[in-house]
Amino acid sequence: MQKSKSRYNNESTFVFQKKHLNLFSVLAVLMMGGIFLALSASAAEDWPFDVSESDQAALDSDMTVDAMAPAENQPPTVTELESDKSSPQEVGSTIKWTARAEDPEKEPLSYLFQVKGPYTQGAWKTMADWSSDKSFIWDTGSYSAGDYEIRVQVADQSMGEAEKIAYFRLAETEPSPQVNVVPVEEQTFVPNPVVSPYLEQTSNPDQTSYQEPTIVPQEQAPQNQAPILSSLLPDKESPQQTGSTVAWTASAEDLEGDPISYRFLLNGTPVSDWQTEGQWIWTAAEPGTSTVTVQAKDSQHDGPQGESGNLSRDFTITSPAPVMAEEEAPLAAENETENETGLEQPLNETGPVPFVPPVLAENITTQQPENETNATNETGLLTPSPETVEPEEENLTTPVTEENVTAVEPANETEAAKVEPVAANQTPVLNSLTADLSSPQIPGSSITWTADASDAENDSLSYRFYLSGPATGGEWQVAADWSASNSWTQKTTTSDAGENQVKVQIRDGKHAAEDGYDSEATALFTINEQLLNISGTAYQDKNGNSILDDGEALSGWTVKLTLPDGSEQSALTGADGAYRFQQLKAGSYKVGPEIPSGWSVEPASGSYDVDLQGADVSDRNFVGKLSAFSISGMKYNDLDGNGVKEGEPGMEGWTIKLSGTTLDNQAVEKEVATAADGSYKFESLSPGTYTVSEVEQSGWKKTAPAEGTYTVSLSDADVSDKDFGNHGSWSISGSVFLDSNGNGAKDADEAGQAGWSVQLSRDGAVINATTTGQDGSYAFKNLAPGQYTISQAAQEGWKISLPAEGSYSVDLANADVVGKDFGITGDLTISGQKYYDINGNGAQDADEPGIPGGDVSLVLDGKVVANTTTDDNGVYTFDNILPGTYTINDPVPSGLVLTTPSTVTVTPTGSTVAKANFGLVGMNAISGMKFNDKNGNGAKDAGEGESGWDIVLTGKTWFGKPLQPRTTTTAPDGSYKFDKLIPGTYKVSETSRTGWTQISPAGGSHSVDFIFRSPPSESKNNDFGNRLLAQSISGIKYNDLNGNGNRDPGELGLQGWTVNLEKPAGTVIKTAVTAADGSYSFTDLAAGTYDVREVLQTGWTQRSPTGGKHTVTLTLSSSSASGKD
Repeated sequence: MQKSKSRYNNESTFVFQKKHLNLFSVLAVLMMGGIFLALSASAAEDWPFDVSESDQAALDSDMTVDAMAPAENQPPTVTELESDKSSPQEVGSTIKWTARAEDPEKEPLSYLFQVKGPYTQGAWKTMADWSSDKSFIWDTGSYSAGDYEIRVQVADQSMGEAEKIAYFRLAETEPSPQVNVVPVEEQTFVPNPVVSPYLEQTSNPDQTSYQEPTIVPQEQAPQNQAPILSSLLPDKESPQQTGSTVAWTASAEDLEGDPISYRFLLNGTPVSDWQTEGQWIWTAAEPGTSTVTVQAKDSQHDGPQGESGNLSRDFTITSPAPVMAEEEAPLAAENETENETGLEQPLNETGPVPFVPPVLAENITTQQPENETNATNETGLLTPSPETVEPEEENLTTPVTEENVTAVEPANETEAAKVEPVAANQTPVLNSLTADLSSPQIPGSSITWTADASDAENDSLSYRFYLSGPATGGEWQVAADWSASNSWTQKTTTSDAGENQVKVQIRDGKHAAEDGYDSEATALFTINEQLLNISGTAYQDKNGNSILDDGEALSGWTVKLTLPDGSEQSALTGADGAYRFQQLKAGSYKVGPEIPSGWSVEPASGSYDVDLQGADVSDRNFVGKLSAFSISGMKYNDLDGNGVKEGEPGMEGWTIKLSGTTLDNQAVEKEVATAADGSYKFESLSPGTYTVSEVEQSGWKKTAPAEGTYTVSLSDADVSDKDFGNHGSWSISGSVFLDSNGNGAKDADEAGQAGWSVQLSRDGAVINATTTGQDGSYAFKNLAPGQYTISQAAQEGWKISLPAEGSYSVDLANADVVGKDFGITGDLTISGQKYYDINGNGAQDADEPGIPGGDVSLVLDGKVVANTTTDDNGVYTFDNILPGTYTINDPVPSGLVLTTPSTVTVTPTGSTVAKANFGLVGMNAISGMKFNDKNGNGAKDAGEGESGWDIVLTGKTWFGKPLQPRTTTTAPDGSYKFDKLIPGTYKVSETSRTGWTQISPAGGSHSVDFIFRSPPSESKNNDFGNRLLAQSISGIKYNDLNGNGNRDPGELGLQGWTVNLEKPAGTVIKTAVTAADGSYSFTDLAAGTYDVREVLQTGWTQRSPTGGKHTVTLTLSSSSASGKD
């Protein structure tokens, strides 16, 4: 078909009309493009259209288009939400959640993941914002134990949404104990051990031993927690048009209650200062999708901390929809211009007519006018006939181009011609911006950022990356300009330390203006300043080789570090002499030891200046030198007289003397008294030769040293272990025996007990201890004259019956003391209870009474050692039990069965009272039927069973104890049953309901007796008949625990819910409030059709009935309705 201009040198105009009831309605007059945008219908339907063409001079041709209106978009469906680990898991676990969804229209899907539970205080916390990623990693390190809900929301591009919820439990994890060290106060140096976290040996610098120090645990103050953002919500739903005002509201919580400040950012650029109000008003001026971010911090932090301190949401702003214009007169020739296709393009007063998306036309045929035939003009375009245009119809005009309309020349005058519209080019979609490393990182890290984008037409995309952070002064700077690469590597330095933002922009070159972009995304990343260490060693260079050799380490020295701000830290050297200060920021430091008295160190200044920059600093060593020496030792009670110190107790108050001459011929005379532990020490001694001796005391014999004194040469080290041993010549003896009958005396058949500890004390301090032999005997020998106390060391589960005071006081003068015997007996208790296990669960519940008069036996090694009977509360007790493993037997009366084991094995320990309970349950039962006497014959007929009715059981046991009321609910067939009943007297009754009249039993209840020790039985046919009042509707409001839409056993009625009666639907004519059992009823109703609907309460989801209401029709033959639950 040849292309030519029209005969009037005008562009063609198309008129679109929708045909209905054999009439055409003009829908649009479109100039140039011939494109008509059909509005979507609520359901798919065929629309016939009439299309007429004119060249502004006359109508030349027309055709009819059969178009299919698109069906309404269907939302996606979430098929799965599952975790890679099964519930429960311990707090601190890392759990991956994955969602799977389907969309009927196969549109791309976006996912949002949220968590709700104890840690979030019951609020939904966003874990992964809207993205195409189907998974997220849940790090539970900071979470508290408990039950959590995990929710995924899925949306398609047409705003259809769906969601799914899963449940997961986090279990408690036992924390590891922490031990901190009590700081050492400044004092005159004594080479005793200083507490150190590295301490492994207990020795003086010359490797002589001293007493082990005590490590005292200290509590550490908890670290202040940053606030956690829980929500960021707009007051309008996305999308909105340009010029709209959107109020954004953020919510956050702080565990310590610190004041919270908020800052809002738009596409990564701050739009508000830090403020206490969590709200920002946005007036949207530009169309497109923007990212709104809120940050939160408290008064204890300089900025937001990690993911919990930042929250973002995308929001779309659209341009206003094109306005349907009134019919316009043809434009004058002087407004015409020629487009790129060579066709002339008419202009309106403001320029070209706005673009309108193409019509959905699939079956386009030409329709011949009644008076003319279709023809083509010189341009090859169809020429509609003038008769198809009616002057009263409204027309829209839009340009016609060769790109949008393809006309096919008909074979004859009646043959159809097809027009195929071309879809508009779509803007690219930016799916995500991700980093290859997780936040935070340290300066020097290289972080590769990758943008993931897609383009419907596979147009080539360009990317531009921006950076905003400490290094840019908080301003956006181009990091990588427009290129085809979708990635950029950020090489960080110390100037990047802090919170950084990275932004990427994309374009396909067909939409955005020069240097503009089609879409952008922003991400947050934290660079933490690198933390460094300073370390070294303190040692005594004994051989002068300036090298740390074996045995030269100085442990327990305090090393102090002065920080750049003038504050100080301290550390203790370990067993290897090493110290270390960790997690330090770059800066200037000073490090040096606290020098003990009598020592000097190198360097001479006593400290090092350290410029800590970029790397750890080590080998800041300190060499210690002694300038004075000491001689030390112990005065001990040599109990066995062998002249060797073998853990024997020291003796206080003995005088030790020292005499000698220094190397410069100075005479030295000193004496000291032994301390409470028997130790002594001569300090600040110059090198020389000394003699050390003790001052003897009456009644003691010297055993060490053999020579009686020590000669000591001091040269370059301390001297220790110069010990003096002494012992006496008298003894104290006795035995430990089992006082079987507990009479406090040693009887002939009561044997001695081996392995018991007996202690010897003097002046309130234990000076010796021994263990009884196989026959129970003990003895303390080589004792000096004086006052002593003999006591037996307590053992768990035992008590002393002899002596009554628990110990002996002995005055040892000039002879041995014998017969100091100790009697011991058991101090343990075993108790328990026999109880009526009403529900048969094997555990005693609060309403389950004890059973009196029951026999219980105590068995040890297969022999009965004691018998007892339960008291009025079913309790039994065995006292004064020796340690051991026992069996408790419970003989069961006839007609009862145990719900717990018939024997219980118990090993009592210490002062704990061992518990051994026995649960008993009966074998009797009571059953019956609850029926609705629909025909009023007073009898239970087939199909009259009434479900969901509460039946109550009360009574007394055979031993006179009242039973707590028990309630059961009738089954779907109206039946009920109480089982596991023990002998006793019972009463069965039903709960009353409004709108019902009881017709049986005559007395309103049933009485049943079960005789003690009689064979078990079931009392049946304890039925209850009721009749529903005429002209009434009734039902039950219940808690559907399993959510299956049916009332199951154990699902109780809910009191206080409002139920409305509507007639017609939507008009409330009566209201009822559910009773304690959940029942409701409406009475005095006329025949007609009613809707019964509940008033849903906050926090509840309705599971039945389907549709949320019951529709009930009352007639003369069916004047009442029940079971409307």
